[in-house]
Amino acid sequence: MQLPWSIKYQPSKLSEIVGNEPIKNQLIQYIKSYKPGQKALALEGPTGTGKTATIIALAAQSNSELVEMNASDVRNEKGITATAGMASKQMSLFHQSKIILIDEADSVSGTKDRGASSSIAELIESSSFPVILTATSLDDSKFSAIRKKVKRLKWAEPSLQEVSSILEKISKLENIELEEGAIQKLAIRTGGDIRAAIIDLQLLAPNIKKADIEAMGARLPKEAIKHILIKIFKNSDPIIALRSLEETDEDVDEELLWIDQNLPYEYDGEDLAKAYDYLSRADIFRGRIRKQQHWRYLVYVTAYMSAGVAVSKTKKNPIMHEYKRNERLLAIWMANQKNASKKALAKALVPKLHASTKELFASTLPLLKQLSRNDDKFADKLKELYKLDDEKIAYL
Repeated sequence: MQLPWSIKYQPSKLSEIVGNEPIKNQLIQYIKSYKPGQKALALEGPTGTGKTATIIALAAQSNSELVEMNASDVRNEKGITATAGMASKQMSLFHQSKIILIDEADSVSGTKDRGASSSIAELIESSSFPVILTATSLDDSKFSAIRKKVKRLKWAEPSLQEVSSILEKISKLENIELEEGAIQKLAIRTGGDIRAAIIDLQLLAPNIKKADIEAMGARLPKEAIKHILIKIFKNSDPIIALRSLEETDEDVDEELLWIDQNLPYEYDGEDLAKAYDYLSRADIFRGRIRKQQHWRYLVYVTAYMSAGVAVSKTKKNPIMHEYKRNERLLAIWMANQKNASKKALAKALVPKLHASTKELFASTLPLLKQLSRNDDKFADKLKELYKLDDEKIAYL
């Protein structure tokens, strides 16, 4: 599988990050002079403009271990403490220092995320290492606890020339044939979103013409899907709802997950039942496409999930909700990864402990798990004793 260019060409030092020179200098001084209890730095700016990439490059350049926590994945007090709490106090085993990165800090909200904002503020106050946050904006009142503990830095969107220079550099390294003016047109299309521009460049390679870029249409930011949900949930006109799906570059599966996740917050009673009936029909046709590759069914999928859901309600919900992405797939993936690591560890220990896999699952692995909780160095000792790799020891 080809590595995404947004990862392949991720900057490894700050000099490779375009623009925002004053902020980059502040970041360097911050980690050099950091003292426990000091305020964190918060980089606020548009999505895809290099905030996270900058912190990754800063960690690599300063030989610091990067402890990265995405607030959209770990959304409550317990999760934040478990993910970054201990790491913010313990010394790094293989690096001179650490940088604690809380990515997308403004993605926590609502009742499920209760305590998250104050937990982040407490983490900043108690951390032994520099803490840096990224966010689109921390202006909302729900982030007041965080704002008191951070120095806010306005991250500027890259200019057209800066985005173009990045695309030109990658094009040369990948031997892409470019029509004159194509790079500039691609940079304009993505509106300062470097990551989106690089993704589009890879999609269009190896021969890029202006006509191909025009055929892609205008790329809307990911936030656009939330506006689409408004057109489906807050409107009863099937034509408006159906056309709304043409306004985003998200695939149908992603759109379906967004609608499924937020539908119960907008509809109730018989309206909710009707809407889910239409959504289930969309899912049936989506399954037929996947199994039979009959793409003519796509028209039914989009019609049921947009117009069908829109006409299901008898009245519009007057409350505006904060729409969220479906998290079930992430939870399933994490559970599968954990289970795979458990199986791998059991398989490796069977010949060493002269026990069956069943015995290991029933008694030995739970005991090893408890010993690892009681002793932070236990897992490393076990890894060294039985020559285990990181994948197997990850279960502990």
